[in-house]
Formats: sequence, C-alpha cells, structure tokens
Amino acid sequence: SQLPAITRAIREQLTKNHLGEKDFAVISGKDIGQPTSQLFKSLTDVMTAIAAISLFVGGIGVMNIMLVSVTERTREIGIKKALGARRKIILKQFLIEAVILTLMGGIIGVVAGIASGFAITQSLAYPYILSLFSVFVSLLFCCIIGVVFGLLPAVKASKLDPIEALRFE
Repeated sequence: SQLPAITRAIREQLTKNHLGEKDFAVISGKDIGQPTSQLFKSLTDVMTAIAAISLFVGGIGVMNIMLVSVTERTREIGIKKALGARRKIILKQFLIEAVILTLMGGIIGVVAGIASGFAITQSLAYPYILSLFSVFVSLLFCCIIGVVFGLLPAVKASKLDPIEALRFE
C-alpha cells in the first residue's frame, strides 16, 4: 500500500511549512482504525458476557419452573408409570415441555427484537437489515437451553416411583 509513503510526504511538507517545528500530527485512517477495532472487540466481549449470564439466569428460571411442574404433576406421573409408561417416555415428555417453553420465550424475544430494531432504524432513517442466520441461531440456543436446563427435572420425573407418586398429596 502507498499509505506509509503518502503519510511520510505529508509529514515532510508540513514540517517545511511550519519551519521545521513539529507542532502538528499526521494521523492516517489506519492509526484511527486500530483503537476503534479494539473498542468494538471489547464491547463485543462485554455484550457476550452479559448474554451468557442472561442465558444462564434464564436457564435456572426454566429449571425451577420445570421442577415445580414435576412436583405439581407427581400424581399424573405416578398414574402414567402405573399404566406402563417407561422412564424414556416421561423423560421425553418433560424435555419437550422445557424446549417448548424456552422456544416460546425465544420466539417472543425474536419478534420483540425485530419490531424494536425496525422501529429504531425507521426513526433514525437507517436501512433495516435482518439476519435470518442470527434468528435461527438464537432459536437454536433457546432449544439447547431448554434441553440442558430441563434435563434435571425430566430425570427427576422419570425416576419417580409410581407407588410413592400415587401416595403423594
């Protein structure tokens, strides 16, 4: 690139114009771009950390909801097991429920994000760009969170003893 040669020529010309005094600075776009890219990387790291913490807290909430659901439906689980439902079926039922719960939350979040993004870009007269890949990845993450944090309640439900479950009040 010719940028270093051009920067050097500008610096020499300014030195001549200022009678040898260096009371000026020559800054190229490359010099400005490096701190800016570092700033954006730092902001991306912070936003990633906030998102990870939010996902973890949301996952804990899903797990608590599913544990309450298992406790409230202990009798139902006992009846299913007494009628011949295997552990695998009970496990799948509660995992699917957790995934649907997180997916519904994800869909609501995506719709809210798309609507607010559209409103903000329209009010600022910017073009609206929607990344379908980002939408897909966010909904996939919702499913993963549902499986990971729904696993403990699902296993707990699948391990219930039918006799104890039917006695539960």
